[in-house]
Amino acid sequence: MAVIVGSIGLPPKHSRSGGNDRGGQGMQDVGEEAAVLRHTLCERLSQAARASGDWRMLQARDRRDLEPSLTPLVLLGAGSAMAQPFVRHAIRNWTVIGVVDNARPGQLLDGRMILDDGGLRDLIRREPLAVGVMCCNSDEAVAHFRTLWQPSGRPLLSLFEAMRLAGQCPTDMMGSVAQIGALVDWEAGRNGFADDASRRCFLSVMLYRLTWDARWLEPVRLPYRDMYFFTDALDIGEDEVLIDGGAFDGDTVAAFAARTRGTHRHIHAFEADPANLGPLQDRIGSIPRVTLHPVGLWSHPDTLRFSSGQGPGGRLGEGGDVTVPVQSLDGLDIGPVTLIKLDIEGAEIQALHGAANLIRRHRPRLTVAVYHDVDDFAAIPDLIETLRPNSRYRLRHHSPIHHDTVLYVD
Repeated sequence: MAVIVGSIGLPPKHSRSGGNDRGGQGMQDVGEEAAVLRHTLCERLSQAARASGDWRMLQARDRRDLEPSLTPLVLLGAGSAMAQPFVRHAIRNWTVIGVVDNARPGQLLDGRMILDDGGLRDLIRREPLAVGVMCCNSDEAVAHFRTLWQPSGRPLLSLFEAMRLAGQCPTDMMGSVAQIGALVDWEAGRNGFADDASRRCFLSVMLYRLTWDARWLEPVRLPYRDMYFFTDALDIGEDEVLIDGGAFDGDTVAAFAARTRGTHRHIHAFEADPANLGPLQDRIGSIPRVTLHPVGLWSHPDTLRFSSGQGPGGRLGEGGDVTVPVQSLDGLDIGPVTLIKLDIEGAEIQALHGAANLIRRHRPRLTVAVYHDVDDFAAIPDLIETLRPNSRYRLRHHSPIHHDTVLYVD
């Protein structure tokens, strides 16, 4: 029987740890938690399939019935780059009574004075009916503003819940009912995850994508700083050779070097965005045994359009403003590789096809982003299994939103 808290349908209180399965009674409890999540998800899918109109957030009455043009709203962390289109829409069209950004207190944003934490506390005391909107998405900022907001007892919407109300979320961004249902069938039939933590993670992420209610993620969400190299899902040893696909500004190169305590044999850093190459070069300059490859990873050599200057979100696509070279790993003389990390904004499957011979020959472990396209949750492990049979698959989620779900393969 699904666990329902009040009328909201909150997730059951299972362990937040992504660690190894517990023994004895703990092992049974973990398995039961996954079963409850699967049953709850199937119930939501059934409700969604029968619903007319907007089928999202069917259980969250405090959000479902909210009318933003009549409700006093407070925008928390309103300086977030991702949130700017929404912030402008909300200020111009809805009843926004407060804009909070600790980086710019006292400045004006569309005629509204930006508040800091002190101003937020005063506003909460004066406006007991206010509803908050979490515009930021980093671990630290979300935790900070949640702590300040919780004493009010009022609803706190995630950015994507609010964007949905504004009509700003593409209908396919989280996946359709049919796609999510097919993934649930795939996971149940394949039974391919190596631990119950992965099964709980998968089901919780699917519940979030179905409902857009970020509270489903909290029991399984791990810190962003642990992503790729600092989780229990993948062992990192000495003398490693890393392919870092999507090296951005060098943050993951530096993290890997720290994780190996400088014992790595070599790091190959691949970055396609010309806007990131300068900061990347500066950051890796002091790290030994790193080669920078200013190309994107793809299935074959080519020159493709790329949207540049988007920070970590630059991506290949026909609407791009620049052209960049792309290359397959099989087309490069890199030699044996022990670990491949891919977070390349939706090009992961193409890059895996381009590394097919390398993966077959050397069986490197892999850490691959699967969140860019909901179908990748099944398509990527299915492809890897054809290249690297009898692998073990673990799934972890590292963000308070739908970003940063990562598949770990050994």
